[in-house]
Amino acid sequence: MKQTTPLPQRPKRRRFLMPVVVFSLFTLLILAVAPFLGSHDMNAGRVWRGMGLLLGSEAGLSNEDLLLRQIMELRVIRISLGLLTGAALGLAGASLQAVLRNPLVAPSTLGVTAAAAVGAFCVIVFPGLYFQITLFNGLLRFTTLQVASFGTALLDIVLIFFLARLTGRLNLVTLLLAGITLSLICAGLLMFLRHIAPFEKQEALARLMIGSLNTPYHRRDLLSIVPVFLICTAALLREAHRMNPVALGDEYAEGRGIPVQRMQTSVFVFSSLLTSSVVATVGPIGFVGLIVPHFVRRLAGVDQRVILFSATMAGGGFMVACDCLARVLFINGVQTPVGVITALLGGPVFLMVLLKTQRREAPL
Repeated sequence: MKQTTPLPQRPKRRRFLMPVVVFSLFTLLILAVAPFLGSHDMNAGRVWRGMGLLLGSEAGLSNEDLLLRQIMELRVIRISLGLLTGAALGLAGASLQAVLRNPLVAPSTLGVTAAAAVGAFCVIVFPGLYFQITLFNGLLRFTTLQVASFGTALLDIVLIFFLARLTGRLNLVTLLLAGITLSLICAGLLMFLRHIAPFEKQEALARLMIGSLNTPYHRRDLLSIVPVFLICTAALLREAHRMNPVALGDEYAEGRGIPVQRMQTSVFVFSSLLTSSVVATVGPIGFVGLIVPHFVRRLAGVDQRVILFSATMAGGGFMVACDCLARVLFINGVQTPVGVITALLGGPVFLMVLLKTQRREAPL
């Protein structure tokens, strides 16, 4: 009697839900703590009162209540912006690592964040380039700052993959070296643009160059990011089920009817758009797209559907946590930019992943 090979059992749903629940609880815990931290001491009573004041009108408020309302509004906007930024960078990094099958790939290591910052700097330095664009009867609003940021980020991706495919096939070593090289070139362009910028714009450019949330952002900054974030997140999560066969090789995925190159192009475009949408506002915050997916995979396993969703949640919580540290870490009376903290955390992680990858690929 012919023996048949049993089909693999379907993994338990709990195995997929656990990482999502864990990272969601982590993010919710960070969001619950974040309103209490800052240059002004806030106890639970003042935080709850400030939240209530945000829901009402400013009319008739005393000076003390008006100040409390303004403080809470700035903190809520800052926390929300950090949540969006971390979620965007975490998702973009996880998506790029999935389609390229390399844990060293991230928007920062590919130079996407630095290139996006160059486009934003050009619009800031040359104010004649700045204007708003409104679509769908005001439903979608964005500025040329975001358009220029996306354009330079996409140009960076095109150049990197042109250089990486010069031999006819994608060379991951060349890909990373090209990304690091273009990132250094963009850093030089950023310094040049800051050098020729007017004096009154130097402080804003300095914060944007480092990557900081310590700026009095407005609600319109959030409203300009949210539509792009939702569209790109939906597009990348939709491709998650196709990324699982790609992880086993391009030939295997194409044999299962998956258009690998078209899917990769889609991921590159939406990841660049997602990254540029936040970089144009907060600056080139690096290594989030590298750190978050690395730790998410340790708990989430290999299913890209779980990894991408978990990286989105964990990225938002990680960025808000780093910003909380930035808000309490004062040096000479000045808050430490969150971009400095992510760089100090991400550098060692990058080296650790690099050494681990080299050991795995070393010949026996």
